Amino acid sequence: MKWNFGKSLHLLLWGSFLLGSVVNLSAQQGTNQEGNSPKGKDARGTAPVSKEVGGVDSQSMPLNLEDLVGIDLKEAFNRFGVPLSVYPVRGPQSWQDDVVFSYGGFDLYWYKDRVWQVGTSRAYGIQKGDTKERVLALLGEPIIIMDNALVYALTPKAWPLRLRVGFSAQNQVESIYIYRPDF
Repeated sequence: MKWNFGKSLHLLLWGSFLLGSVVNLSAQQGTNQEGNSPKGKDARGTAPVSKEVGGVDSQSMPLNLEDLVGIDLKEAFNRFGVPLSVYPVRGPQSWQDDVVFSYGGFDLYWYKDRVWQVGTSRAYGIQKGDTKERVLALLGEPIIIMDNALVYALTPKAWPLRLRVGFSAQNQVESIYIYRPDF
C-alpha cells in the first residue's frame, strides 16, 4: 500500500480542526520532569512553551521533549491545543514526507498517527547559534559524527532515542532534533 501524502495531510488538517474545536484548552497539563542527557551530563531536554499555546505560561512549564516522541494526536491536542501552524516537510523520498505541527517553542513531526521527531531551538544546555565546540564541551563525544551534524544516544524509553544537532557551514547550531532512529 502506497502512502498518499496529500490525503494524509488533508486528514490531519481536518482532524486538527475538529479536535481543536472540542478540546478543552483550560484543562491542559504539562510535565516538569528532567530529561535524559547525552553521555551522562546533567542537562535537560526542555523547551519553553509559547504563551500562545493554549494559554500555557512558558515560565512555569518546562517541557520534557523526549516525552513527546510517541504521543498521538489526541494527546497532542489535549496538552497543547491547536498548533500555531501546520506544514509539510518533503523528504528525499515520498515515504519520508512529514506533517509538522508547530507550537512556537517546538515542532512535532508526525508519522502516521504518532510523533517520531521533535524539533526545537534549544535543549540540553545548547541552542541555535552555539558553536560546535560548545556543543562538544557540554555534551561530550557523540555516537555518530557527520559532516554537518553530531548524533548522541539518549536513554531509551520504549524505543531508542537520539539527539541530532545540525550545523551550518560556519559550525553554528542550526537545528536540534530528538527522534526515534528506528522509524
